[in-house]
Amino acid sequence: MRIARYTAFAVAALIFASSSIVNASPVSVIYDPASGNLSLDSPSRSVTTFEAKSAGNLFIPANVAPGVIAPPFDLITPAKLFKLSAGAGAYNSIDFGNVLPGGLGGDAIAADMSISGSLTPDGSGNNALDAGGLDIVVVPEPSSILLVGFGLMALLGLRRRS
Repeated sequence: MRIARYTAFAVAALIFASSSIVNASPVSVIYDPASGNLSLDSPSRSVTTFEAKSAGNLFIPANVAPGVIAPPFDLITPAKLFKLSAGAGAYNSIDFGNVLPGGLGGDAIAADMSISGSLTPDGSGNNALDAGGLDIVVVPEPSSILLVGFGLMALLGLRRRS
């Protein structure tokens, strides 16, 4: 009985913590380690410029999603991803495609990347997209989620036997 209560509390705390982390900043950069997919989500304000620089030349230009990069201003090289969409072209979400190698962790992404840009003006004077207004979200691997699920089922099974 006590184990089930602690487990329920831990799961609730984990869900609350993860949801508060994701919603703490106006912009989330989302990386999926299973595919290498990189996307951007900004529900409250539109993004006008986005620049990500990779110190380790991690970007894979050949894998960019069709139509995302529109020269002459937009570009992707192994060291840099830049997207300009000012005015009516500003966006709240964008999927860049599988432009990063798979299997990287959140710490590796944060250590390698420097991200900057700008948001549509909102009257606050703070239109910069920088570390203060940015979350890097790494999608959990399905195997990790399965492991947690099996652990919870085992704990519940132990409770029933007692």
